[in-house]
Amino acid sequence: MDRRRQPRRASAQVHEELNDTVQRFITRDRSLNDVTRELHRGKALLGQSDGLVHGAVDNAMATIKEVLTFRLQESAVDAILTGKRKA
Repeated sequence: MDRRRQPRRASAQVHEELNDTVQRFITRDRSLNDVTRELHRGKALLGQSDGLVHGAVDNAMATIKEVLTFRLQESAVDAILTGKRKA
């Protein structure tokens, strides 16, 4: 019975690598290119026994989108404040 379940299980290692890449992007230790590369790799492995479960890549992409949105807003506020200080 264990043999039947094992092929259906996703790889914990691939999940950890994706999570690590996203976390390092959040802490600014990884570039957006690194994240994009890891997301494409994850999409290729979706549903496979050595890959990711469905939804893992979508959740990672949602997290990245939130981080980018926050950084963009933060940059805009900084630019506005810098402009007001110069005026």
